[in-house]
Amino acid sequence: MSLNIKVNQWVADKLIPSQHRYIILKGGGGSGKSIGVAQKIVLRMVTERNHRFLVIRQTATTLAESVFRTLKDTITDMGFASLFEFRTQPLKIINKYNGNEVLFYGMSDNGAEKIKSIKGISGVWYEEASESTKEEVLQLDLRLRDATGNYPQIILSFNPTSETLWLKEEFFDKDVDEDTLVIESTFRDNAFLTKEYKKALMGRIKNDAKAKQVYLENKWGTESQEGRFYKKFDEFKHVSKKVKYDPDKAIYMSWDFNFLPHSTTLLFQLHDDTTIHFFDEIAMKYPNNSIKSNCQEFKRRYPHHHSGLYVTGDPAGKANSAANSVNDYKIIEQELTDYSPEFYVDGGHPPQKQRGQFINDIFENNFEDITVLISPDCKILINDFSYQKEDIKGKVKPKAKDKVTGSVYEKLGHASDCFDYAMCKVFEVEWKIFQRGKTVLPYVIGYNKRSSRYL
Repeated sequence: MSLNIKVNQWVADKLIPSQHRYIILKGGGGSGKSIGVAQKIVLRMVTERNHRFLVIRQTATTLAESVFRTLKDTITDMGFASLFEFRTQPLKIINKYNGNEVLFYGMSDNGAEKIKSIKGISGVWYEEASESTKEEVLQLDLRLRDATGNYPQIILSFNPTSETLWLKEEFFDKDVDEDTLVIESTFRDNAFLTKEYKKALMGRIKNDAKAKQVYLENKWGTESQEGRFYKKFDEFKHVSKKVKYDPDKAIYMSWDFNFLPHSTTLLFQLHDDTTIHFFDEIAMKYPNNSIKSNCQEFKRRYPHHHSGLYVTGDPAGKANSAANSVNDYKIIEQELTDYSPEFYVDGGHPPQKQRGQFINDIFENNFEDITVLISPDCKILINDFSYQKEDIKGKVKPKAKDKVTGSVYEKLGHASDCFDYAMCKVFEVEWKIFQRGKTVLPYVIGYNKRSSRYL
């Protein structure tokens, strides 16, 4: 059978081919996650046998106008309507030619215990899984023991409505096992989103910061941006797919020298004197979490770069360690010697609280005409901006223990520290103006603004 089906790229590349036992599908509004799951189920219904899919929402009354309709419409759009029977009492979809079926279940109406009576479940889709409990999902996992002849799979799709959801702790705050695939998507990943839907989505979140965070940015919902270190960061404003590496411009790299949960290097370029583009990040994990590994990865990604390389970052890297007779920046110089790197590193750390105020002023008001744009590929940096909290002194960095090495490390803040060092050094003239207060003219007559960019 030859099929010509329109699917989003992430659905074709990740969702449909995956045979992981768990697929965790976290997405904002209009990302196409529900239709993507429906397409996967329908394809399995027409190309495989011995299927009994269980589709779940919390309340049974919402099933008919949500997941049942989505599956029915998807079957029709894919050209398979003649193969299926659609029953409404009770809700059920049946492939008339091979006997495959989809059952629908309201969790709060029936309870997790009643699932035990449903035999032969080959796959589960829990829509709006933000309303689920860990115990419910574990019960569903047990039911998949009855599956025969097909790979068993549970798909949990949801909007990240709260950072207190068990899903965050279970699948996002720690490394997942090899049986789990995590996929994240936003409206930007939906090639088939209509202008009308996008307009409605923008209207919905216009005056609601939490809705914007959840449904537009696909970030875990919080009640307020207060308490966030980067409280003026706006993913919709500051993240752009247009940010790309330009081979004709110098690359700047900023380093953090903590090596758990990864060794971190941030790459950026100056689009012009006051516009900075963060286009890539390197975050090597154990056992490759080292300065040398990050340098090797840089060389792998940018082997033909010949337009200059400037290095900045954590001032602590200038000190020789007990284990090495050379400091961290000397190692970088040795590893990247073919790029002839130039080094511009401050003697001390910019004060956390004040540099946070400086960066928030840039995010909100483009202080001194500075504009920041970030590639969506900088996922760790964007995550730091979204979840880094503050106290009276500066950043609050929650700690965790690495399950491989047993070492305690800071979970957040490494990529954003690289960002802070970069902003305070590249824009050091503006940083000094901010520190003393804008009470004098920012530049004396004849001052060359470019000189502060060490170009």
